[in-house]
Amino acid sequence: MLLARTLLLTVGLLVVHGPVAKGQVPSGTAETPAKVAELLRTELRRFAAAQEDFFSAQRRYAQSAAELRERFRPTDGIVIVVLVAGEHLHSEIAISTERREVTCAFFVGDTPPPLGEGRPGYVQCRTQ
Repeated sequence: MLLARTLLLTVGLLVVHGPVAKGQVPSGTAETPAKVAELLRTELRRFAAAQEDFFSAQRRYAQSAAELRERFRPTDGIVIVVLVAGEHLHSEIAISTERREVTCAFFVGDTPPPLGEGRPGYVQCRTQ
């Protein structure tokens, strides 16, 4: 089973505290769930670009957020969790440490959608 061999279940957390980029929501700010979801979408798009850059160099996707440290630094207060990564797929979720009721996810390849629904290559968000 090739897919089973290429799957690597890894939960990798990377919380990096650093300066907040212009236009982004700083940690500790009471923002609406919609604004937080947009920030998480942006973070996951940036993370996906870092995954593709990593893939072009390594011929596999990063198995943890820590492997992408040189390519990606999340906004302060954002946590990216790599759920699954392998030769032909990856799946991540993003949460805000301030507004945990908002979760966004992204996946590529033949892996179940992290939030139970969604299309590969598109960020999906939900508010609980």
